[in-house]
Amino acid sequence: MKETIHPTDQRWNDAAHLRYKDAYPELVKLFRSSLGRSFLRCHWIPDPLALDYLTKVFIRFLPMQTGGASIENILADWEANIDADNPREMIRFYETVGELILWWSGLYKMPVFQDEGKRSYAIAYEQLTEYETPSNRVILMPGQEADYASRRLKVNKMFSEQFIEYQEVLENAELLDNPEHQHFRELFMTDDFSIN
Repeated sequence: MKETIHPTDQRWNDAAHLRYKDAYPELVKLFRSSLGRSFLRCHWIPDPLALDYLTKVFIRFLPMQTGGASIENILADWEANIDADNPREMIRFYETVGELILWWSGLYKMPVFQDEGKRSYAIAYEQLTEYETPSNRVILMPGQEADYASRRLKVNKMFSEQFIEYQEVLENAELLDNPEHQHFRELFMTDDFSIN
């Protein structure tokens, strides 16, 4: 998946359909259903946007080799190739780091990466807040705040504030142990894709 496309962007769906072809609808149903059950077991109901976002993060990183060295190399390559003077590239870089660490820490349960993921989302949120501030003054009526905020701002704010809670949900998803999902493991998951 292209790192420049955010999962809340419609273009992400188009790219995912091409990448996974016929398996895509089943993958969405599989991960959304499993994550939804995990959210319910944790006794709180998430924002539907957060559930959709997590589903897409899961799908995006399915084929990735998840050894520590490969993750470090990927992050180093991204950092070396971004234009530090381009706000859009910097925002997407931090979002991507947050997404990758959220997915990885959900599998590997390493607290150090939770902190880094939360920090990455917070940085992206702060930069988005500055970058997406409208030039014209807008008067908001009560109840319009949620409609006014962009989807990306909303996602980054949620994950910067609640990263650890979402990480716990990922740990409880039980996706890897369910025999019903064997064919997905065989198709998409590498030997390194396991819970330590």
